[in-house]
Amino acid sequence: ALQRADETAARLEAEIRKESLEQKHSNLLEKVEQLNLLRESNASLRDENEKLQARIKALRGEKDVMEAQEGPLKDKVGQLQALLDSKDEEVRSIKDQSSRWER
Repeated sequence: ALQRADETAARLEAEIRKESLEQKHSNLLEKVEQLNLLRESNASLRDENEKLQARIKALRGEKDVMEAQEGPLKDKVGQLQALLDSKDEEVRSIKDQSSRWER
């Protein structure tokens, strides 16, 4: 009977160890799965970041080009406004002269 009790205890102990090992294995598999998901997510985020950084660089380049063009365009607008003002004054002067001649 004592031998049977020892055998039963040994089998019970072996079963407990087996369940413990299976639980540890299951936990490890779950952690590996989580790590794989994190690795994929990380790779995806890095890829998205690279694309966004490239887009930022391109937009900054466009902004620099536009700012470089802005100064000369403002100058041209100023010149054209001065020319328009001059022509408006010339038209007024001609109208004044015309109305004096008509009198």
